[in-house]
Amino acid sequence: MKNIIEEWKNEMIPIVNGIVLPGGQFWPVQPIDLPRVLPIEIEIKKRSEAAISDATQWTGIIATAETVNESGQLKAIVGECGQGGDGFVALLDHENSDQLKWIAFFNFSNPFCSVSFDGEEIVALNNLDELWRLPINASGTISITSSMTP
Repeated sequence: MKNIIEEWKNEMIPIVNGIVLPGGQFWPVQPIDLPRVLPIEIEIKKRSEAAISDATQWTGIIATAETVNESGQLKAIVGECGQGGDGFVALLDHENSDQLKWIAFFNFSNPFCSVSFDGEEIVALNNLDELWRLPINASGTISITSSMTP
């Protein structure tokens, strides 16, 4: 199995819909393809934990935005991947030399173009004007709403 942290440094991530941990475990999410009716809640399936294998495919990433939370402890990076319709969100321990905490990959999200922190969530805006809210602790649900909603 490829080393997640080393591949992250080489700007590569595994192609698995869900949250990938540095040790190679991942918590899957069920893709919801376009067109989608918003708002949507997507469960992070921790009880279905799996592991990255030698058969897992990988993709290159291009970071498009990053931010540090108010306390300076965490950094979030978002961007696009190799297929055009893919996106990623990564959480790093900013106080600890930007050590990787987790990566979320979605082949159904489209690229993410901006990111912010809101309390215990990372808020990532994709190029479809959708706001994706991911819990920092990678538990529960990912919510998707329109950025156009008043």
